[in-house]
Amino acid sequence: MKYPVAATSPESIVRYTEYYCYFFAVATHELTGWKILEVGDDEKHYINKTPDGRYYDVRGFSKVPLNAYGQPDIIQRECTAAEVLDSFSPWIEGLPQARIDAAHMLARAASGLGG
Repeated sequence: MKYPVAATSPESIVRYTEYYCYFFAVATHELTGWKILEVGDDEKHYINKTPDGRYYDVRGFSKVPLNAYGQPDIIQRECTAAEVLDSFSPWIEGLPQARIDAAHMLARAASGLGG
């Protein structure tokens, strides 16, 4: 089954895989309650896990956890939103835009309009 891509532009994918994945994961968690997971060994990437067992980031849903490069990777740990925000507080100005983008992309993914 092909899951819809949530991102609305290549720039969104870069922004939320290479730079602000942690804020996108927190914003998605705030909207849905989905768990936040830290993925990857060398380069950390933050994603969400849905109640039905799928994984979610700016690229959409997947059956396996994906790292920032879209490759299957291992889950390091489950995180709370507070832990993630504390770790990345110097860049907190990215959170408000991530909240807007996450809401928009979740709506697109849910409606089947993504990608």
